[in-house]
Amino acid sequence: MNALSKDISSQLIRVYEQTALDFEKSGEYEKSLEYYDKCLDACKRTGDEEQEAKCYYKMGLIFEQINDMDKAILYLNKYLQQSLSLNNFERVSEAYKLLADKYKKIGKLEESKNCLEKLLDVKVENKDIVLKIKAEAALKLGTLEYEAGHVSTAVTFLEKNFDMAREIKDKQYIDKAKINLGIAKAYSSLEIFKSIVKNDQQAFLNWKIKRIMQAPQ
Repeated sequence: MNALSKDISSQLIRVYEQTALDFEKSGEYEKSLEYYDKCLDACKRTGDEEQEAKCYYKMGLIFEQINDMDKAILYLNKYLQQSLSLNNFERVSEAYKLLADKYKKIGKLEESKNCLEKLLDVKVENKDIVLKIKAEAALKLGTLEYEAGHVSTAVTFLEKNFDMAREIKDKQYIDKAKINLGIAKAYSSLEIFKSIVKNDQQAFLNWKIKRIMQAPQ
């Protein structure tokens, strides 16, 4: 592509994007997708990979708006892959977060958990930028495991959430993380206690006798 053609295509990208945004704001989602698709083609012609990633992101969110979750996930996965190829790990983090939410929305909990686990492993230079996103991922993983009855695993993720909350240094967020962790730990202790009672009556009796012997007279 010569310089003139590239310049024309670059201008078209801006026009298509603005037109798509205008239609999106007015709720004309089909028209918006049409112009994002034109924008996407122009990005590919000029090799504008950053803008291409942005188109995938916007199209994924619009498909969710019109309740086409399969295409929403398809385009958000394209956004993820493009962000990975560009080594833009802030966008990678955002992509995993969005995909986890969409998979959960359609009941694909294992896929949602997989995205959240990958999000926790994303390495970024400026950790502060994605720290809250990672903390939320740990909280969501803890919640999913708790709801599935995997209490000890839930505690592990909620401990990560609490550790990250302390790094964020937001008192309200720290208090919330502490409460969530406390509830999970209490439930975990209760499950252990119930297991002892159910599976080892003699151990429970020994524990009970010891408590009675140690009690003040």
